[in-house]
Amino acid sequence: MTEQPDFHVMVRADLLVMAHRFVSADSLRVYLQGVWIEPSAEGGAVLVATDGWTMAVFHDPDAMVNRPVNICLPPAARIAGARSKTSTRRHAKPTFPFFALPANEPVPGRALGWITGAASVAEAAELADMRDANWCGVVRTMNSFTEWRVCVPRERKPSAHPGAFNPELLSRFAPIGKPMSIYLGQEHEPALIECGRTDFFGLIMPMKADRALFSDMKASAPAWMNAPAKAERQAA
Repeated sequence: MTEQPDFHVMVRADLLVMAHRFVSADSLRVYLQGVWIEPSAEGGAVLVATDGWTMAVFHDPDAMVNRPVNICLPPAARIAGARSKTSTRRHAKPTFPFFALPANEPVPGRALGWITGAASVAEAAELADMRDANWCGVVRTMNSFTEWRVCVPRERKPSAHPGAFNPELLSRFAPIGKPMSIYLGQEHEPALIECGRTDFFGLIMPMKADRALFSDMKASAPAWMNAPAKAERQAA
């Protein structure tokens, strides 16, 4: 019987991959190029990723995390982690991809991780072996991240301004779930986003709204909508 490794992280790989959609591509902010994983007070782990414009926060209640770590997955790992597998056998339990990162890190900033399919994190810990993994390779690790909690609004106040958002940034949330609900904050505060699931919330920074059509904040339609038709104007 082989000795099981001591895991630094054991977390749902599909959540890790979805969070990776929100990391930064800015080479000057390397610490935002990965997903921050930290133990949760509610059990399991919290996964956070942000580029300064959007933020994704997931809760994996069954994850195992020894200490916080920032993980940047290579493209091949993101492809393998996005594939959740369900058995075709009747009454069989669905299986999910789990990402495993052993506790030993012989090279600072680099670690050998792997992704394996299992029905639970406990089963993944027993099965996790790089020789039988769906993917195995080197991931980049960091020990720092932004103070992400200060970005989350503690109190939502009714907003009197229109919500204007970059549609390309908003589309990042579409694969996570539906319906998508957007809760506006004050004019320069990020808006909260829900995607029809209890293990996720997101943030998106607003843009400056063009109020040309709705300069009157009480208006429910543009002024030209209620203008008389051409024939009516000529008759008048």
